Amino acid sequence: MGELVEPTGFSGMWLLLILILVAALILWFILLPILTKKKVQKEFGAHAFDSAAPEKRARSLRDQYHERLDALVEQHAQGVITERELHLEMSATIREYVSVRLGVPARTMTLTELQANPTTKPMASVIAQCYHPAFSQAGTYEASSSQANPMPITVANAHLVVNEL
Repeated sequence: MGELVEPTGFSGMWLLLILILVAALILWFILLPILTKKKVQKEFGAHAFDSAAPEKRARSLRDQYHERLDALVEQHAQGVITERELHLEMSATIREYVSVRLGVPARTMTLTELQANPTTKPMASVIAQCYHPAFSQAGTYEASSSQANPMPITVANAHLVVNEL
């Protein structure tokens, strides 16, 4: 059997160098957020965290979309837009609201995708009401007697979606 050889000894300078580098790295990670915080706030308009801010934004966002829906109904009542244009604009408005409020790409989702997604399911019925029978022959589509004028129901449901989400 052979003789055991002692491990090669390293200079104490290597240990000192490694400790200095580790300390510098830790200091860097501590100081980086502190030194750049004011710059980030200045560039991006970041504000101190306010726990009530999301609710305030949500409330004002709801108010904005209620106003937009009401404005569409008013334009329809004045004859500025047709019922078809009203439904298209309502659909786009509801999709935009859900996209902004929930971060879901509702603007580009099909009705089937909206119905399958649990987050967007409440709005899917409103979008379905906004669809026009585009492939029916002229004069062959008639609303059922219970929905002789479905527009007020659609508007009420659109407002309900804005309230609920």
